[in-house]
Amino acid sequence: MQAPRVELKKTRDFGEIVNDTFVFIRQNFRALVRVFFMYCGIFVVAGMISMIFQQIKAVQYYNDIITKKDSPGVFDSFSQFGLEYIGALLSMWFTYTLMTVSTIAFIGLYVEKGRVVPGNEELWLRVKNTFTATLGASVIWFILLAIGSLMCVIPGIYLFPVCSLFYVVLVIEQSSFGEAWNKSFRLIKNNWWTTFGVLFIMYLVAYFSTTVITLPATIINMIGLFSKGKPELSLTFTILATVLQYLCQVFLILPVIASCLSYYSLSEGKDGVGLMERISQFSDKTAHDERPESY
Repeated sequence: MQAPRVELKKTRDFGEIVNDTFVFIRQNFRALVRVFFMYCGIFVVAGMISMIFQQIKAVQYYNDIITKKDSPGVFDSFSQFGLEYIGALLSMWFTYTLMTVSTIAFIGLYVEKGRVVPGNEELWLRVKNTFTATLGASVIWFILLAIGSLMCVIPGIYLFPVCSLFYVVLVIEQSSFGEAWNKSFRLIKNNWWTTFGVLFIMYLVAYFSTTVITLPATIINMIGLFSKGKPELSLTFTILATVLQYLCQVFLILPVIASCLSYYSLSEGKDGVGLMERISQFSDKTAHDERPESY
């Protein structure tokens, strides 16, 4: 018997948010992965190619140092970075933003349609309407988080869960920057530790999942580096690790889903929108059932 689909509009504690995040992704795994590669695939490939070229330069650079046993100069260390590295960073930025927008839009439409997977056209319309605003907002949040992290780290850590909720409000409610800003701070009030804990666990899971997949190639590379014969980094395994690492960006869907479940839980706890909707639906059904039949 198929398990009932997750009801998102309800209050949850820490454990329920973590558990239901995995339940939701299990129930919608194929659709979520399809959405990720449909919207982010081109940027994943572009970033992968850029980083491969950058890694080729880096491997050649370090192998020359190992072979010649020369200490690099102050500016020589920067020779391995160039347009390839900038291209990789830009691709990662677009990938993460599109992944965030498309996943949140998917969940928002999923709820609006009564726990039904949205179609491609309506999902594209929601992504198109909110992507530019989210991309611009990501620049502002990057600056705020960077400044906050420089100020004894603590302000940056505090803003981290607020930022996650901000994107959810921005996409699901299609609100302005100011409205999303105010609501995300209102939702996080008295709920910071729970939200932070959930996101920390989800990012930890995503990180370890990526590490497990890329670890074999990294270990083989390290063995080659410390071998007694001809120590050097393997270009093949470096490229393999890079490809796997970029494909593993799909794991970042996990914290985005957790952010959405936190948003619905906090919204339900503070505003009770989902409860009011269920009461309204129950009242309408009761009124319909009690309506006298006409003869």
